[in-house]
Amino acid sequence: MGFGGAASMNVSLKNNRNLLSKRDRFKNRLSGNTKGKSVTYNLPQAKPHVLKEIRERIKREQKDRQKKVVMIVSLLLSIAIAGLIYLNDNLLSWI
Repeated sequence: MGFGGAASMNVSLKNNRNLLSKRDRFKNRLSGNTKGKSVTYNLPQAKPHVLKEIRERIKREQKDRQKKVVMIVSLLLSIAIAGLIYLNDNLLSWI
């Protein structure tokens, strides 16, 4: 085994490296890691009673969603059990 394979590998790596973009990879980032530039947001302050209303609404929505999930799962489980009982009775009648 000669060094021809290693040489072609090195040429291929060099060519791929030359195809890469020459721009600064950290210059045009979407995050705020740029020097001299600071991203600031002017957000309004939330009132405590508004936060409490939002918290209560989210808890109520989560409870409603949990009730729906429990009802759907119990319905599907009962249908599956009824189907298995029906199949079991039919299979036993053949024996």
